[in-house]
Amino acid sequence: MTDTFDDFATPGDAAEPAPRSRGKGTRSSRTAAKAATAPRGPGGRGRGARLKRTSKQDVADSVRSLAMMLSVQAGELVPLTTLADQYAGTRLGAAYQQVADDVAAGTPFATALARQEVFPPVVTRLVGVGARAGDTVPYLIKAADLLDEGLETTGKVKSALLEPALLGVGVAVFFVAMVTWAVPQMVDVFAQTGAQLPALTVLAMQVSKVAQLVVPLLAVAALSAWVWWRKVGRRNAAARAAADGFVLKVPVIGRLKRDAALANSLAVLAALTELGIGERDALLTAADGCDNQALARHLRRHADKVVAGASTFADLSDGILVPLPVGAVLSAAGNAGRLPVGLAHVAAVYRQTARRKADNLSTALSPVANIVVGALFAGAVIVVYVPMYSLFSAMTAMAF
Repeated sequence: MTDTFDDFATPGDAAEPAPRSRGKGTRSSRTAAKAATAPRGPGGRGRGARLKRTSKQDVADSVRSLAMMLSVQAGELVPLTTLADQYAGTRLGAAYQQVADDVAAGTPFATALARQEVFPPVVTRLVGVGARAGDTVPYLIKAADLLDEGLETTGKVKSALLEPALLGVGVAVFFVAMVTWAVPQMVDVFAQTGAQLPALTVLAMQVSKVAQLVVPLLAVAALSAWVWWRKVGRRNAAARAAADGFVLKVPVIGRLKRDAALANSLAVLAALTELGIGERDALLTAADGCDNQALARHLRRHADKVVAGASTFADLSDGILVPLPVGAVLSAAGNAGRLPVGLAHVAAVYRQTARRKADNLSTALSPVANIVVGALFAGAVIVVYVPMYSLFSAMTAMAF
């Protein structure tokens, strides 16, 4: 039987009296009044207001704060309005205020929370299970833990990839500056003195001429691609899946990002299956919360196969996005009736693997970066020093 968010209502979710105002003109009363009267769009976002974007870390922190406040007091209104005040002016704050308004109007807490797109599916799903069980606090804590673990792993991977990205940008800027400015200036000096150009300078000049034609085209193409991705591509599921699939095939970096995304998805699956969520719903929820759209598409397709009876949950592995050993572990765990334990174990292994690979990548890139920078510096010295030496020799000969 598939759970729906409307089934998660409990007697404790009934409407409760609105919290007493803290005084006319206070920030809380002004925020609540403004949020209640402003027209709203999807996700609790006011159509007439320009709200700041919300980071994933803010969502995780706010979910943990909500659990903390709910653990010491009855009713959701005061914690919700408190978080609305804390994150006022952001999409997250507007979402919390909308949830508070809906709860005050009689909507069950889990249902109101599920309507807000700012909250990841794993949060709304776990809150729904907690509402059905009569206590949402431990499930909110579990959701916050999952979000924090995912952010920690993803952040470590991004940190490891930052150095090569900066190095690549530096190399590109240095190359463009050399071939479009430094070399042409040197050629002009030689032309004025009538000295013969060194062979190395002639080669650099030819490269400069080609670069002056190619670099602007590449810059326009890169800018156009960036604008298209920001405006269209990242909102297109097929484009995102294709881009993420390409990234996963990049040597070293691809495996690292795959392990991180797989660890996060398996951790979500472990938490949901442990709570009795159906296999299809667990797969779809994990797919909705997955940052890598290639892996998310694989999870959705597998969910369809499970429903159609074409495969079992343990047949998740395809050898590319999900390695075959994962399927072997899940099959053995499923046969033993311990599928959540198997999922949690594999998630922990891949999370540790992703972090180790990120550390190793950072360590390995340090000497590589030094070699590349040294080679660039040596090339710059040679390209600039050789012409200057030849020019000095020619001027000396002319003087004597």
